[in-house]
Amino acid sequence: MERKSIAQEYYILVTDKYGVLPSMRREESGAGLAAAAFMDLLSARIIAEENKKIEVVKDLPYELRHLQPLYVYLREKHRYVNKIMTDWYSGSRCRQLMELIGRSLQEDGLAKEEKGGMFRPKKVYIPVKEYKDELIAKLKAAVASEEEMEPADMALLSILKESKNLNQFFSKDEKTQLKRRIREIKENPQNEKLAEMIRHITYMEEMAMYVFLTGITSN
Repeated sequence: MERKSIAQEYYILVTDKYGVLPSMRREESGAGLAAAAFMDLLSARIIAEENKKIEVVKDLPYELRHLQPLYVYLREKHRYVNKIMTDWYSGSRCRQLMELIGRSLQEDGLAKEEKGGMFRPKKVYIPVKEYKDELIAKLKAAVASEEEMEPADMALLSILKESKNLNQFFSKDEKTQLKRRIREIKENPQNEKLAEMIRHITYMEEMAMYVFLTGITSN
């Protein structure tokens, strides 16, 4: 299967059958979407981090065009990591990011455009079920395998965990196995790219923790 960006795959896995974020975990899921987009930019070295401050250092490539709003926001001025999360976990920015990611998936034949919304009809993009099922199977296989885990898979799984969206895909035993794999990789990364992704994931976890500790998700 053709793999997509972290944000696109997160969207595929987290949106419900109506093409929206799950109502019971909307804020957490929105924070996860922001974290996934941030991870895409960071792992592609489009942005750089120093002392929790983010700076754009490269142009946005075509394959990440769905992240244009976040890229422009970061290019305007240096931003702090926690500011990114509070600005993008919900509201119009989150909705714009959702729409662009969904549209990019539709262009690639991985989502279908529908009309959604009870009071304000809008376009929604519903991921193709076959691709979603195949992606879940790939992630389960990555967790079960003793081979080196792909950095993007580790990032995606970590974001699903932090945004409380892992339970719907993984059994208790599989989650225990995933926790072990992540701990082992953090203790002994097998290559430089994986070690770098671990550093990125640490920032992502700090972003999620900031959201939860400041009570954003309870509003």
